[in-house]
Parts: sequence; C-alpha cells; structure tokens
Amino acid sequence: MPSYLSSLTMIEKPDKLKNDLLIKIRNRIIKNLEEQKEMVQCLLNGERYVTYNEQWETDPETQARSLLLKPKKVNPWFYKHNDKYVFEVRYFNKAIELQPSKEAISVNDISEIPSLIKLLIKALEAGELDHILKKIKNTYEK
Repeated sequence: MPSYLSSLTMIEKPDKLKNDLLIKIRNRIIKNLEEQKEMVQCLLNGERYVTYNEQWETDPETQARSLLLKPKKVNPWFYKHNDKYVFEVRYFNKAIELQPSKEAISVNDISEIPSLIKLLIKALEAGELDHILKKIKNTYEK
C-alpha cells in the first residue's frame, strides 16, 4: 500500500514573519510612502487625490451585506517652507527622527519628492532604517 504522506517534505513550523512588529512597521511606512507618492503625482498632474477605505455595511431591512467605498482623508507629509519643500516620514502621524534632532528632508522642488520617496522605500527595504524602526518598535511593544 503506498504512503501518501511519504511523498511530502515535512519541516518544523517556522516563526510567522507577519507577527514581527518590526516588519509590520516597515510595511506600514512603505505603504504610506507609496500613498504619498501617488498624492504628489496627482498634484503634479493637476489632479485631485482621492483614496478610499473598504467598509462592509448591512442593510437593516434585508440584512444583506455590501462592500462600500468610503473616502479616506490622507494628510500630506510635505509642505512648502522658504521656497523649498520639506518632507517628513511619519508613523502614526508623528514625524520619525531620521538623524539626531532631524525629522525632515528638504528638496528644492515638489517634482523631486517622488524620487525621494522611491529612495526612502529602497532604504527601508534594504534595512537601512531598521535602527530607527527598532526605537519605534520599543515604544509600541506591549
């Protein structure tokens, strides 16, 4: 009689990477940076930036559930100051200190912000900001 289980490769259960708070923080910041990049692109194209949250709603009469798109308010992480643009990387609406006592990045023109965001995403993915994210992680760990 053939053994079906013998054809499978058995391993020990790995730790779930999803539960690592550092990875969650990194992914959340990357997602928000992508959103900021879309916002800047819309601004450069003269378009209005709108994003939506999905929300389930139950009809009180039929009890049928339907998925609705609700507009979501997104605050920009950039602003104009003294003829330059300032960009802040934020986590839970608080600017992250990228260097000691330095929480913002200055660029000459708003058109430079998308390339700045791409660079920040690459730095996050490469782990260059992990020492900063570990400080954040320590404040949010239970």
